[in-house]
Amino acid sequence: MQLSIVFKYFVEEIKSRSEYLTEDSLRYIFFSCMLRLDSSLNHYIMELPYDMMDGCLSPLYINKKQFISKNGLLEQELDLFHHDGNECLCMEFKFHRNPDRKAAYAHTDAAGSVFNDIKRLHLVNSNQIPVKRIVVYVTDDEMHNYYTRNKTAINSLYRKNLETFYSLPLEQTCGEPINAPKTFVSASNKSIASFPSSVSVKKIYNADFINAKCCSLKAPGGCHIRIYEVL
Repeated sequence: MQLSIVFKYFVEEIKSRSEYLTEDSLRYIFFSCMLRLDSSLNHYIMELPYDMMDGCLSPLYINKKQFISKNGLLEQELDLFHHDGNECLCMEFKFHRNPDRKAAYAHTDAAGSVFNDIKRLHLVNSNQIPVKRIVVYVTDDEMHNYYTRNKTAINSLYRKNLETFYSLPLEQTCGEPINAPKTFVSASNKSIASFPSSVSVKKIYNADFINAKCCSLKAPGGCHIRIYEVL
């Protein structure tokens, strides 16, 4: 599937959005954009449980020893899976917004949750077919400003690493922020007990524009889209 075309369709749909947007809406909008290129519904699985990725429903596998939740069970689902016989596409979606403009917003936890998705995807692989692992990240101005504006934070190295991740040029790669606060680490490790430090991502799409409806019902704001490939 030509992802660059899907990304273009996706951004066009979000730009023209006239109703309130949710994370589920994002997934289905993206799904509908993929259907323009591949209309075979048999090639798609929505919310595929990670613990079913050992050949039963797909040609994928996971190193389960690194995939242990607090109760010892894997209770996570992949947002969108596409397999057309030539390539597997594994996708996670994350949508961060502060629609009520609340002053107390858990920015550090939110940033960590993005890397939680990245880490899960990093463990997915296949012996049979090429796999692409994609994270679609959409946010309003709340998180955009957190990533880009606070230059005087106490933990400057962590914030600099975080800004590098968010503002990464296309086709450039980076890893997880270092010297991160405990709240970030806790959120980023929510699904996984232990994880190799070599995880990295490559930004493959970037878009910023103003759209009041997609992010807030109460005040106009920016919509910021970042799409990464997990390596």
